[in-house]
Amino acid sequence: MAVDSTEGPLLVLAGPGSGKTEILSIRVANILKKTDTPPESILCLTFTDKASVNMKERLIDLIGKDAYKIPVYTFHSFCQKIIENFPDYFYKGASFSLADQAVQAQIVEEILNNLSYDDPLSSTHIEKGFVYLQSIFSSLSDLKEGGLTPEEFKAVIDENEKVLQKINPLINEVFQKRADKKIIKEVERLVEELYNMEDDLSAVQGGFTGLNVAIAKSLEVALKNGNIAQWKSKKIVTEDGKKILKEYRDLPKMKSLSFIYDEYQKRMHERGYYDFSDMILEVIKKMQSDESLHNEVREKYLYTLVDEFQDTNGVQMRFLDLLVEDKQDKKPNICVVGDDDQAIYRFQGADVSNVLDFRKKYPQVKTVVLKRNYRSLSNILDLASRVIKRGENRLENFYNEIKKDLVSEKKGKGIIDCKKFQSEEEELSFVARKIKERLSYVSPQEISVIGRTHEDLQKTLPFLKEAKIPVSYERREDVLKSEKVLQIINILKFSDRLLTGDRAKAEELLPEILSYPFWGINREDIWHLAQKSFQEKKPWMVCMKEIKKTAKIRKFLIDLSLK
Repeated sequence: MAVDSTEGPLLVLAGPGSGKTEILSIRVANILKKTDTPPESILCLTFTDKASVNMKERLIDLIGKDAYKIPVYTFHSFCQKIIENFPDYFYKGASFSLADQAVQAQIVEEILNNLSYDDPLSSTHIEKGFVYLQSIFSSLSDLKEGGLTPEEFKAVIDENEKVLQKINPLINEVFQKRADKKIIKEVERLVEELYNMEDDLSAVQGGFTGLNVAIAKSLEVALKNGNIAQWKSKKIVTEDGKKILKEYRDLPKMKSLSFIYDEYQKRMHERGYYDFSDMILEVIKKMQSDESLHNEVREKYLYTLVDEFQDTNGVQMRFLDLLVEDKQDKKPNICVVGDDDQAIYRFQGADVSNVLDFRKKYPQVKTVVLKRNYRSLSNILDLASRVIKRGENRLENFYNEIKKDLVSEKKGKGIIDCKKFQSEEEELSFVARKIKERLSYVSPQEISVIGRTHEDLQKTLPFLKEAKIPVSYERREDVLKSEKVLQIINILKFSDRLLTGDRAKAEELLPEILSYPFWGINREDIWHLAQKSFQEKKPWMVCMKEIKKTAKIRKFLIDLSLK
């Protein structure tokens, strides 16, 4: 059915190892065979360049030279293609460049430098610089991946402030009391009140959930799991003797972030830059505001297929909705393939609820579950199933007709060996020792080490190196984040500020710069220098000239600034 059903919306739930990419390729071949659709009108979207290359190769094997005409893109590369093909609609026809991390950091730091002293996001540390710099970058990325423009984000904050002013008295009334069994009835009534409370997010596109509903849902989960006390400690703080939601306390930071987001976008645009997430957001804005562009893009593609649908985030989902939207046709030819148990890109804003919402959005959707697994043995699938079924937002929990018990097509049983260790070091030493043993009869290419995060894998590397085990590690270090490069950047910032006459800002960097190990200055010497500057009311650069250990460094920094 997943292959033969070519018309209307189709949701294919495909567990790991069930051949979902193969399904998409065969489906494309079937559309070409059954209809007179040209290859150029079948759009395939996926999430990584590697996956798009893999899909293209499979299509070539199946249908031959026509596969070269089928557009296979990642979401970002497709939106970049739209911008390239319709330049007059974007940036007023001007050529814009993709900003690297250094450019983005420079623009954000410029904005932070101009914030007022009492702004909650302007805090600085004498050695680390702006305290909230990394969290601001992370928040800007989340906002864009969620599909919120600066204007929409501001509208959400304004509405949240109104809602919070209504909610806080209710929160205070209920949670001034101890969170025990007696409070359950009151929390249930609070949930009902929150659901009935009116919110107005009409100014925001994309159907964003009101804060009252989000809080009600989180309270419902706490009630279900019996951890109201935990919810209270996580969500509520005391101010002036009253219980309030942490979101209300954090509103000043959110308002500051809204200003930074708006300024960041303006300055990027003024300088002819865009960042990676801007490509999709910019296309959405233009397709919403310009009907001719919307129609031209939408009408070009008669069929849309999406791989790894569970990894779509808010902005990608908004784009997809625009791409297949047709007011005359409530049953667009869109096929999405995914697994609600495999949202591996959730840290990038992927929203597994997109899988759940797909059935609500298209009530006449056909749903196909692929149950055959061609990768793992049965006992491994059984163990994985027991773990996965603990998840709450699974389609099986919402629709009785959906059953996702995988059946292995491989014979035999796999070996599952569970070990417990007293310490992390003992665990990593065991891993290295076991690999060393296996290398006596297995080639290194047949052994892999899988970790939850890159940080976990990096901790493993010294143990493997100590055991003289050859390692190939896919992740490469980001040179812009390496310690030595960051030190050079700070020295160049100092030189730039000195050259432009901003001596006060330049002096702020000296404590950190002088602490770099290659100067050979210990922290006690830096402390004495700071004391001398304070007591004699002289700038650091003047005091450095009078101290033998720092005089040469001072001369080097001045010479560097004049070159």
